[in-house]
Amino acid sequence: MRKSNSYLAMMLLALFTSIAAYSQTVTVTGNVKNSSNADVVPAVSVTIKGTSIGTFTDDKGNFSLTTSQKPPFTLVSPPLDLIHSK
Repeated sequence: MRKSNSYLAMMLLALFTSIAAYSQTVTVTGNVKNSSNADVVPAVSVTIKGTSIGTFTDDKGNFSLTTSQKPPFTLVSPPLDLIHSK
């Protein structure tokens, strides 16, 4: 009986360890700037290419994006000339 309890405890430990390793997240932070004049770009979307995971920049162009997707991945945003056209 003692061996089966020890075996069960080891199996549960392995299960919880694998779940914890699987659920790790990555946080990516950055700043979006206009490439022609280096002005910050507020309220622009930033997404992980090929997914619906995304966020928007704040009033200073900063963003923070948390995902469980493993790097490397590509961040995309719409062309700035479409956002700020006059």
